[in-house]
Amino acid sequence: MRVLYLEDDALDGEALRRALRRLRPEVELELSSSPTAALQRLQRAVNGLGFDTLIVDVSLPEMNGFEFIDHVHRLENVARPARIVVFTSSEHRIDLAEAERIRADAYVVKTADPRCFDDLVGALDGVGGVNGEPVQLPSATS
Repeated sequence: MRVLYLEDDALDGEALRRALRRLRPEVELELSSSPTAALQRLQRAVNGLGFDTLIVDVSLPEMNGFEFIDHVHRLENVARPARIVVFTSSEHRIDLAEAERIRADAYVVKTADPRCFDDLVGALDGVGGVNGEPVQLPSATS
């Protein structure tokens, strides 16, 4: 599985890299700290070398993560990732609603608890990390 992680905080990027080495060593992770660079990387991914999953933080330079995902949906002649996961520290209902609007497949909240990486790893496959429960985008209206 090939994963592109758009995260401007190098410490968060390395934390995910370590977690994936432990939890899912077969995952090939590529980090990008800039939305512009990540868009360029997606556009260069041709001949079956695209990414299976895109993980995006919300708070980014240049544009926010939702704007970035909107750009990804509008790209032409690009192998789009099969799954898009929002991985953010925000628990605001407005962000949940925006993730729903831009058709994110999952919304995982980053916390200081390392178990949040279990949830993220589960979101890569569409199932919960530890308990096997399906990962659903939380409803912004509930």
